[in-house]
Amino acid sequence: MDKCEELKEQVKKFLADGVKVRPIKDDGCLLQIPYHDSDGDPIRVAVYESGDSITLHDAGVIAGHLFTLGQHTQDTPAFKLLRSLEKAYELKLDFDNGRVTTTVARNQIGDALMDFSKVILTMVTAIPHIRVEPHRLKPLGQRLKAKIKGQYKEANILDLVEHDYSLSGETVESWPIDFHWWIKRDDHIEQIYVVTVDLDVIEALLKAAKVTTLALDARRSLPNDKLRIVLDSHGENSNASIATSLMKRYSDKLQYKVYDFGQDDERRLFINQSIDEITSELGESWRDFWRKQHALT
Repeated sequence: MDKCEELKEQVKKFLADGVKVRPIKDDGCLLQIPYHDSDGDPIRVAVYESGDSITLHDAGVIAGHLFTLGQHTQDTPAFKLLRSLEKAYELKLDFDNGRVTTTVARNQIGDALMDFSKVILTMVTAIPHIRVEPHRLKPLGQRLKAKIKGQYKEANILDLVEHDYSLSGETVESWPIDFHWWIKRDDHIEQIYVVTVDLDVIEALLKAAKVTTLALDARRSLPNDKLRIVLDSHGENSNASIATSLMKRYSDKLQYKVYDFGQDDERRLFINQSIDEITSELGESWRDFWRKQHALT
């Protein structure tokens, strides 16, 4: 029996059901225990043995939640909560590798694993419900937004779309939306939200994570509305292709559309779709509303 299976048998003495384990790099084991976060995903703990001691870490899950929802700076409520847990459970915050870790004696694995699981469960459950001020979530695609404005201006619809809209969220106070309008179909109003994402600037993977969180938020509160993600990448960021794949992978499940502005066919599809919706009968009620708004202001 290899050491990961031995670990599984040891853990099953105090967690009888639902324990899974698999080997991971650097001669460690990834342990899945029968606790779940608020999205129903199982809690996983990485386990590494070294002599008479064992090191546990969260595989970057806590840091991922903190960065995705803009709670990674030391003045945010979620980070302060993590600091409190660090002191209470003698944790180590490994910022270089984005991990929360703890090291204990081998004979303390049972209690340590239960305590460490509580830390992970507390953080991944609490972070989505700690709301942050709108200024913490900045627009993701300022350069691309300018390009789309140029296309909209050429098509004579720039003045018929709402700019810098904000969408109330469950996980954050509000999400920045670059363009907004609505269409009326069979007496049913469908809101259209367009978010631009520059992947050649910085933090491509972080932006992709924010997009999927936004999509989940929008689907929870406004299931019939349309979210469109327009991305721009020219290969200048090594993580851009990974971020693009991440956003497209979840698009069907989370019900949003992804358009690559750098691809001629996808760019034309997005622009033409915008023009058709805003200028056709589908957009008549929106045009009337928006012109009245401009008249009032």
